[in-house]
Amino acid sequence: MNNLCFRLAISGIRKNKSTFLPFAITCTTMTMMYYMLQAMEDNIQAGSFRGAAYVKVFLSFGLWVAAIMSVIILLYTNGFLMKHRAKEFGIYNVLGLEKKHIRRVLLWEILSIGVISTVVGLGIGMLLGRLLFLLLLYILRAPIGVPYRVDLPGAGVTALFFFGIYLVLVLMNSIRIAFFKPVDMLRENRAGEREPKLKLVTTILGLVCLAAGYVTAQIVESAMTAVSLFFVAVILVIVGTYLLFMSGSIALLKLLKKNKHYYYHKTHFITVSGMMYRMKQNAMGLATICILSTMVLVTMSTTVALYLGIGDQVRTVSPYDVMLFAAIEDSAQIDGLDSLRRNSDELLEDYQVVKREEYQYCSFNVNGEVTENGILNWDRQSRAVTDIYGYCMEDARVLSAGDTVLAEAANPAAGEVYLCCINDDVTDVLTTYLQNHGYRVTALRHLPNNLGEQYLRAYRVEPVVVLASDVDALLELAKALPRTMNSGDYMYPTVYFNDVFNLEGTRADMVAYSYGVTDAVSGWMDPSMGYGYSCYYLNYEDMYATDGTLLYIGCFLGVLFLLATVLIIYYKQISEGYDDRKRFLIMENVGMSRQEVKKVIRNQIVTVFVLPILAACMHIVFAFHMIELILHALQLTNVGLFIGCTIGTVVVFVIIYVIVYLLTARAYYRIVNTVDAKA
Repeated sequence: MNNLCFRLAISGIRKNKSTFLPFAITCTTMTMMYYMLQAMEDNIQAGSFRGAAYVKVFLSFGLWVAAIMSVIILLYTNGFLMKHRAKEFGIYNVLGLEKKHIRRVLLWEILSIGVISTVVGLGIGMLLGRLLFLLLLYILRAPIGVPYRVDLPGAGVTALFFFGIYLVLVLMNSIRIAFFKPVDMLRENRAGEREPKLKLVTTILGLVCLAAGYVTAQIVESAMTAVSLFFVAVILVIVGTYLLFMSGSIALLKLLKKNKHYYYHKTHFITVSGMMYRMKQNAMGLATICILSTMVLVTMSTTVALYLGIGDQVRTVSPYDVMLFAAIEDSAQIDGLDSLRRNSDELLEDYQVVKREEYQYCSFNVNGEVTENGILNWDRQSRAVTDIYGYCMEDARVLSAGDTVLAEAANPAAGEVYLCCINDDVTDVLTTYLQNHGYRVTALRHLPNNLGEQYLRAYRVEPVVVLASDVDALLELAKALPRTMNSGDYMYPTVYFNDVFNLEGTRADMVAYSYGVTDAVSGWMDPSMGYGYSCYYLNYEDMYATDGTLLYIGCFLGVLFLLATVLIIYYKQISEGYDDRKRFLIMENVGMSRQEVKKVIRNQIVTVFVLPILAACMHIVFAFHMIELILHALQLTNVGLFIGCTIGTVVVFVIIYVIVYLLTARAYYRIVNTVDAKA
């Protein structure tokens, strides 16, 4: 009997190759991609190049997402295969096969495809693994000499993971067969043909969820708020999309049906009635296509924008090529830190670079919600974040590059501070707070050039600049601005002495100098002092490690999302073709010409498959503001670049979508136009 079940399984695969072949290709592709991500993560060793630790973390995240997507795609595909072949299994049962024998047939089918897909997928993954690993290193600008080996343990993990999925599919199929009666299986592929009723409550709920998601994406004003609310907006939009496709589309079709001028047309009549009778099945597939399309567009546009905007990102967080800083508690310590200049100058000749635009100044920074009672911790919910920078007046004049307001203002006297802020509410509250602490406050209501603008560009948070008369006054001012933590403790802002400068020379020499400076910093500083450094060129390499990996994973996930989209479109076309085949044959028998039938088919397919891409584009338009803020949190401030990447991604995706539509429509036409319209 086992031999018979095996032969029936192989025969079933051959006879249903139009549905099993895409399933096998999908299994092979996902196995290949999962293995290559696994192999890359195992081959990236921390310390093998700068930023390798970040790369390993992001690859691990991508591996989890790929695993989840693989499970979802295979579960969906298996569900379609079971529904499509339900009648076949019903006939087996009527002819004498018991349910346990049908379960064995399904077991052999899944295992046969699983074994072949796993072997082929791992084989292709091993062949292409090194090539794609070199591509990853190229994107990261990492040394090409990083070793790569075929990851046999990773291959074992991949095989076990996918065989686990296949066993879950076998178990689900067995449970489904156990609860079906022969008559159920014979009628399974007829399910969903009853005209759905209009569910007004569901339609309204879908509109409310979608509107709430859109409004949430539009009302956020800061990057931090956008990050915290992003997934809330995503869930609202997903729920709203499914509800509106399921019930809102029915409402639209019923409105079209009531329009007699539109409905009683031979093309519109067939299209609307055909969509109406299977809208529940259509709606789930269309909504899924819409969500997956949106995922592709968001993933690809953001990762490409981040990668192309690395220069802007790094310059936002590193306005100077080199920044050395050390904490100070009194002005007397500054004299001892003049060694920073001397030591950094001594390295210039060794690396053949020139120092230019050097500044030495003192500053502090504290952020939170400014109230009359103090500065509260910024991470409390529903709080307005303000970033406060403190400088000495003379340093501020130099750093602001001749700002006219500061140039014309007199030096603040002892016990006096200048408050530079463009937000009147924050200015008033902070003025009251400082006055309560014995300061005379002069509000300039102006943000000096180059001071605080970095934070404004990166996080869309309005900064405040406070100016004291000298270093001692700045130290006292910092003590007057502690931040209250959630625990109730206070955190006093630290005043730092900063030595910043730019470099001139070849890029290789400037990179080498940056490494040399960072290696020597610990020898220059007093270990008891808080000190640190920031180098533009080293941060640039770190950003390539993060954004390059994000781009690489984004491409992988984009392919997975696209694969899922294509698969759903294909199976939807196949399913619709079998459902429509007999109906269109009847239409031909009652007088419709073959050309008219094709016109009806084309009209229905275009109507159905234009909706998801239009809805996806609408989601992107409304999500643009929130995503832009999130990218600001990642220091990408070039809005024009993100707009260009989004438009380019949409155009490319629409082209691919149209190609997929045309290819899958051919399969639909072949099924519908089959002369033998067996039930």
